[in-house]
Amino acid sequence: MSQKVCFVIMGFGKKMDYENSKEVDLDKIYKKVIKELFEKDLTDYDLIRADEIAGSSLIDVSMYTLLMKSDLVIADITTLNPNAIYELGVRHALKPYSTIIMAEEQCRIPFDLNHSRFLVYKEIGETLDDKEAQAIREKLKEFVVASEKKESDSPLYTFLPHISPPVLSDDEYHKRVDEAKGKSENISTLVEQAENLKNQDQFEYAIPILEKLVNLLPNNDYVVQQLALCTYKSEIPNKTLALEKALDIIKKLCPKNSLDIETLGITGAIYKRLFRLNRNFDYLDEAIYYYKKDILLKMITTMEKILPIVCY
Repeated sequence: MSQKVCFVIMGFGKKMDYENSKEVDLDKIYKKVIKELFEKDLTDYDLIRADEIAGSSLIDVSMYTLLMKSDLVIADITTLNPNAIYELGVRHALKPYSTIIMAEEQCRIPFDLNHSRFLVYKEIGETLDDKEAQAIREKLKEFVVASEKKESDSPLYTFLPHISPPVLSDDEYHKRVDEAKGKSENISTLVEQAENLKNQDQFEYAIPILEKLVNLLPNNDYVVQQLALCTYKSEIPNKTLALEKALDIIKKLCPKNSLDIETLGITGAIYKRLFRLNRNFDYLDEAIYYYKKDILLKMITTMEKILPIVCY
């Protein structure tokens, strides 16, 4: 295997940033920044995203192998995704150098990482235009070039420079890389298929893909949200039953206790449609509750952005 390997640690799809009460579309950063940079300018690397090894009984073996031996690891910890933070910690424990940490500028850096060097990019919002993406790509390329000097960027090996990292055979490593590269169906592919079908209003065809994703990622809020959305919009076998099934799906996210604006919005929409169909005022009360909570969270976020400017 002559190619170097870059392993990317980050969430996929839209993730909730609870501290800033907003959703962040991490796929925009991956596709328009990381993937485009490596496909156009850094072609001596094979790029493998963490989700590309999902759905396999060997996921843990493959992940730890790649965290240990990859020539480069890029970790985007925007939204402080627990899996990404954990995997970054494992990488820091296994390899002294060639780890790049990225985050949106509003992300609160955990204390144990605040002495690390970060690539910080501006809040991308609803869209990531070509100019902004190019600026982040240029920064990232500088970080990649710097990483190739193999200077310590792991806090563990920086503060304990005399310890030795663990060793894994090249044969085992190459086997895991080939497995990851050879997967034709991965999480990103399935998410993209479901998104394309949803955008074409082919909700009934998106449902089995999302059900498969739920089985692969049973604790992923985004996948459950999209399954609930497509289920009620499919209107299969009829509007009422589709809405009731969607309600059962979204309740897995405990919307009464949730601070996720997407979960609240979808739950409110389901109850609103149930009221319109059945004129049951209990449904109307529930819709008002969820929409009100959703609006309050958005207002709090807006005020947090405006107040510093007004005070200044």
